[in-house]
Amino acid sequence: LFTSREQITGFTTMNIDTLSEEEAIALFKMHCTGKDIDDTELKSLLQDIGYHTLMTEILAKVYATHTGLKSIADFAGKIQARAIDDEALQRMVRTAHSKKEEALYKYLLRVFDFDALPTEALHLLKQIAVLPAEPIHIELILAVTDKEVERYRPILEDLAKKGWVSLRNNDAVQMHRLIQMLMLKMLQPTYQDCATLHDTIGKLLSSDEAKAKPLQTQWLIKYGISLTQYINYQNQLIEKAYLQNQIGFLYEINGDYTQALSLFEQSIQIREKILGNED
Repeated sequence: LFTSREQITGFTTMNIDTLSEEEAIALFKMHCTGKDIDDTELKSLLQDIGYHTLMTEILAKVYATHTGLKSIADFAGKIQARAIDDEALQRMVRTAHSKKEEALYKYLLRVFDFDALPTEALHLLKQIAVLPAEPIHIELILAVTDKEVERYRPILEDLAKKGWVSLRNNDAVQMHRLIQMLMLKMLQPTYQDCATLHDTIGKLLSSDEAKAKPLQTQWLIKYGISLTQYINYQNQLIEKAYLQNQIGFLYEINGDYTQALSLFEQSIQIREKILGNED
């Protein structure tokens, strides 16, 4: 079974639509217990987001965990009051996503209150955002929190309750790609923000185990490429060149010389620019 936004020949296609109104209401209530919910007000709110599954879950979690919200109507009013029209973000989304998804970004911008998050939560979100939008082992994320695992785990669990991320079997964390793009736009993670994660992946890429078993460490290549794409290296481009070099070595070992050559050339260009041609 494959899921894709593209039309793939040779397969029987089953189009998956958005939720029905009844299903959206049931999903909202599943993630939001212990609060009064007016069905008429809820129907209006869900209609505004086109019964989108992710947004329904996020709105339910935000409403459930926000002590200052007394009704769905109050919640909808606060969302509209925080309306943000980020045209730069909309242009970025337009290049890769449907018009329905473009509209969801404006809702995400209104619902997520970055200013209310503690520094530790923002730190964790930056680490997750620069990795692929797939389940990431929690130990890797918590390994970059300066060994304060016990202090950061409850923060990660709180982010999951509020809908920023989701936890898988209590040992992996995942950020939806829509939320990931929003995090990258709003938080703009730098090398300084993600230095420990960057260096950890770099060491794993250059380890003897990765070189001896390259086919078993393909996830490292994916993680490394994700870091080079999503981290803003600012004045630390030499660190990006280092990571590209390490990824290139694994591609070379795997016999993918075209990818290896491309990364080696990019790394050389950065090094020459920073260190000079005589280095």
